[in-house]
Amino acid sequence: MVANSSPQVSPAHSPRLRPGTKLVILTPFCLMILVLASCIGGDATPEPASDFQVNLFDGTSFRLSDQIGQRAVVLNFWLPSCPPCRAEMPDFEKSWQQ
Repeated sequence: MVANSSPQVSPAHSPRLRPGTKLVILTPFCLMILVLASCIGGDATPEPASDFQVNLFDGTSFRLSDQIGQRAVVLNFWLPSCPPCRAEMPDFEKSWQQ
């Protein structure tokens, strides 16, 4: 009988990382990627919206440049067939009434 000189390691006893080790290794790596991605490109100061004028349902007109120094203006583009868009409407209504 020939003896095998290399030790056999059963799969159940193979070296593995402890359960939290992967998290400890991956978390700083992911944070570094997020920080680097936020530094790439992008303008730090947003550009103002282009001026426009629209006719309202009551026959009056709305010009964005007339609102400078007035209340905040929210431009929200949505469709009635968009469930998340419809869901946010009560919040817009509540803000408008304040």
